[in-house]
Amino acid sequence: RFANEINPHTIQVSLAAPYPGTFLHAQAVENGWLDESHAELVDEHGVQIAGINRRGCRSLNPSAEERLQAGDEVLILGAPTQIHAFQEWLRATPGEAVADGAG
Repeated sequence: RFANEINPHTIQVSLAAPYPGTFLHAQAVENGWLDESHAELVDEHGVQIAGINRRGCRSLNPSAEERLQAGDEVLILGAPTQIHAFQEWLRATPGEAVADGAG
């Protein structure tokens, strides 16, 4: 209603992402805003797979059910140490990683 009253030329909407280990995550869990059993913002390595390029077909924000395939190019978000650990995990067990998925 407020936006209609001021008649803006543009509007920007941002979503907060309660990543594990952040104050927002703790607050969301404490207040019941986040069901941790269905909160799949990051994988077990602490990274988020933000996109997959598979044979020229790009998928942004893939679901947790999406499985990586050999040859996929992935856009990964996370701290440098988390990204490094994820890369090492992929290199250590490439067949298993592709079969089991990564996020």
